[in-house]
Amino acid sequence: MMLAEALATAPALVHVEEDLDADRQALTQLAEWSLRYSPVVGLEDAVAPSSLFIDTGGSAACFGGEEALLQKASTEFEANGWVVRVAIADTIGTAWAFAHFLPSPPVGRGEMD
Repeated sequence: MMLAEALATAPALVHVEEDLDADRQALTQLAEWSLRYSPVVGLEDAVAPSSLFIDTGGSAACFGGEEALLQKASTEFEANGWVVRVAIADTIGTAWAFAHFLPSPPVGRGEMD
């Protein structure tokens, strides 16, 4: 939908120009902050990354298990103003798919059949 059409349909919309560099910088800072959950944190490999990956394999036990880590991370991200969808799964691809495509990512460990 063109901007003019969107504003005509919903005049209360706020239009913000896309700034890929600023978005990447903010996600990079969030990745650094996320080192509290694991020493292995990375960004999605894309021109405009929108995902942060945290390898919890060796650190979940430090938080009382995967479900406790998932809840703690969700709560802390949201407390800092981030809108997040988190998922833990056996593979990075499965976790990414759960977070992006399930109506509500599973709380706890996700596994593909």
